[in-house]
Amino acid sequence: MIRRRRPLLVAVVVVASSLVACSLPYSIWLLPFSTARHLMFGLATERDGSDVLPLTHIEVVSCRRIAADLSEVPARTFWLALGWDTQSESRVHRLTYGRTPPGLRDKIAARKLEPGCYDASVSAGAASGSVTFRVLGDGRVRESTAAERDSMGVIMSRRTRAEIHDADSAIEKCKAGYAAAKTASDSSRVDRTVWTDSARLGSYDCDFFRRYYWSQFGDRR
Repeated sequence: MIRRRRPLLVAVVVVASSLVACSLPYSIWLLPFSTARHLMFGLATERDGSDVLPLTHIEVVSCRRIAADLSEVPARTFWLALGWDTQSESRVHRLTYGRTPPGLRDKIAARKLEPGCYDASVSAGAASGSVTFRVLGDGRVRESTAAERDSMGVIMSRRTRAEIHDADSAIEKCKAGYAAAKTASDSSRVDRTVWTDSARLGSYDCDFFRRYYWSQFGDRR
């Protein structure tokens, strides 16, 4: 089955634009003495602040990871709680993992956190924030360091470059396929052809590239 997911280059622009237009900052951070069995977060409009907003969304996921071959290991959801209406009782300064605040309901019940990297995010109406943390083998937890975040950023950049190169190569093959097509049936076969690195970077057919990168295909839209 063809994965109808936009290439990262397209998705990054869309997501970034949406965040700039709609999202306000909200802070979430690990509280001291937290452990994997009793994980607590602080919440406020600024770190260590006192002003809080009613929560509408809580999510804890494993960190998205890029393997050595640049294939993506997707995030897994460990806890998801949602509130359909903003309610004053969901205005909390402290959040304990797995304990759903009043006004929210679990969509996915909290699972045990194993050693590894996680992202915790919250939304309070239009405001949102997140924190990346690690569960250590002995049950301790700590926020990820700047060096760890930078290292992941470098790996993500390598994958982005690989995706762009893969897409450029596939587009050229698609263009050649359409140029050689003599009938509508031939063009339809080209539409369904996949020339991307499906195992590592996703499956995108020529019809997808023709629609999203139409300017590279002349009048074939």
